[in-house]
Amino acid sequence: MSARRQQPESARILLGLLRDHPVPEDIEIAVLRVEDDESDESNLSSADKYPRNAFAKQGAHLGLNAFDLPKLARDFRDDYRSIRSDFRRAHRQHTGNDPDDDKEQALSSQIIDATTCLLVLCPDHATAWSDRKRALSLMERQCKCGRSEDRSSGALCFVSELNFLDILFSQHSKAPNSWTHRKWICRKIVNGLTFSASNERSTRGNWETLQTWAGREIDVCTRVAEKFPKNYYAWTHRSFVVQLVITSCFANGCPRIIEPVTDFLSEELTFSKSWLSTHISDHSAVHYGSETLRKIFAWYRSISCADVATNRKNACRRSCLAEAKLALSGAGDLCSRYASHEAIWIWRRLCATVVIEILSSVLGYGHVSPANVDAELRDFVQNEVLLLSEEKIENSLDCRDLRDGNEDRSMRVHSLTYILWVLDQLKRHNCNIWCSDLDVLHQSLVEKLARKQCIASNLWRVQC
Repeated sequence: MSARRQQPESARILLGLLRDHPVPEDIEIAVLRVEDDESDESNLSSADKYPRNAFAKQGAHLGLNAFDLPKLARDFRDDYRSIRSDFRRAHRQHTGNDPDDDKEQALSSQIIDATTCLLVLCPDHATAWSDRKRALSLMERQCKCGRSEDRSSGALCFVSELNFLDILFSQHSKAPNSWTHRKWICRKIVNGLTFSASNERSTRGNWETLQTWAGREIDVCTRVAEKFPKNYYAWTHRSFVVQLVITSCFANGCPRIIEPVTDFLSEELTFSKSWLSTHISDHSAVHYGSETLRKIFAWYRSISCADVATNRKNACRRSCLAEAKLALSGAGDLCSRYASHEAIWIWRRLCATVVIEILSSVLGYGHVSPANVDAELRDFVQNEVLLLSEEKIENSLDCRDLRDGNEDRSMRVHSLTYILWVLDQLKRHNCNIWCSDLDVLHQSLVEKLARKQCIASNLWRVQC
C-alpha cells in the first residue's frame, strides 16, 4: 500500500475549526478581511498568509474567504485523490478475517477527513459522497463485529454525519447529492428501530426515538425552507421523513402506535396550511401539503385494513372526509385573501381533487354511506362551482389587463380555470350528479378560455 502524502495545512486548519468548541452551526462564503496583530506577519503578502487567513471563526459561525476558494478547492481535491485509490483498493480486498482491518479503518478515517473538507466547497461531489458512505459503512460493520472499542460509535458516527450535513445546508441548501446522502443516513438510523406488539416497553421507547429523530429532521427542513425560499429539496426530504415514519410504524401492524402517528400526520397537515398562509407563492409547499393530505388518507385506509378495534376504525373513517373538507375550506379562504397568487389556487385544486376522489370512492376508503354521497357532492358543487361561477363567469377577460398585471383580471382567470378543473375532475370520476347544466357550463368555460392565448397556464385544458 502506497504511503499517503501529508495532509495540507489548509485541511488541518479547517478540520480544527469544524471540531473545536464551539462547533460551527453555519458556514458562509464571504470576502474576509483578517488583520494580523503580529508585526512579523504584517509585511507578508496575501499568498504568504494563505491558508491562515482563508478562514475566520466567530463563535458558532465559520467564514471562508471567497478569494481563496480556488486554492482551497485545489488543496482539498488533491488531498482526496491521494487517498481515494488506496481506500478503494483496501475496501475491495476486505474480508472478515483480513489482518489489514486496522489499516482499512485508518484509511476510512482519512477518507472522512478528506471528504469533509472537499464537500464544504463542493457539496454535490457524488464520488466523494460515495466514498464517504463506504467509510461510514465500514465503521458500522466494525462496531457490529466488536472490533471497535466503543460499541456505540457506529450510531454516533451517523448522528455526527447529520450534524455535518446541518452545517453544509447553512450554505449549500440545494445540492441534491447532499440530500440523497442525508436520506441514506436517516434510513440507517431508522432501520435499527423495531416495533413489536408483544413488547410494549420497547415499542414505546423506539417510538420516542423515532419521534425525536423525525422532529429534528423536520426542524432542519423548516429552517432551510425559511432561509432559502421555495426549496424543493427541503420539502421533498420532509415528505420522505413523513413516509419513513409511516412505513416504520406500520411495518408489523402494531396498533399501539396508531394514535401517535395519526397526531403526527395531522400536525404536519396543520403546519402546511399555516405555512401557506404566510408563504403564498411557495409551490413546493403546496406540493408537500397535497402529498401529506394523501398520506393521511392512506394511513387511515391502512388502519381500516388492520386488526384493530371497530370503534377506532370508524373514528378514522369519519376523519377522512372531515380533514379533506377542512383543508379545502382553508384553501378557499386563502384564495379570497390572495386571489392573484397561482400557487394558492393550485393548492385549492389539489384539495378539491382529493375530496372528489374520496366521495367517488376512487381511493377505496368507502367510509361515506351511499345515501350521503350525492348530498355531499351537491354541496361541493354548489360551493366550489356554482357560487364561484356566478361571481366570475359574466366578466370578460382582457389580455391587455393580464399583461399589465391587473390583479382583478388575474383573479378572474384563476377562478375560471379552477372551476373548469373541478368540472373536469367530476367528469373523469363519473360522478352521479353530473347533469346537462354542468355540461353547458363546462363547454362555455372551454370556449371562453380557449380564445385567450395570453393565459400562460394551460392546466385548465381538457385532455381529449
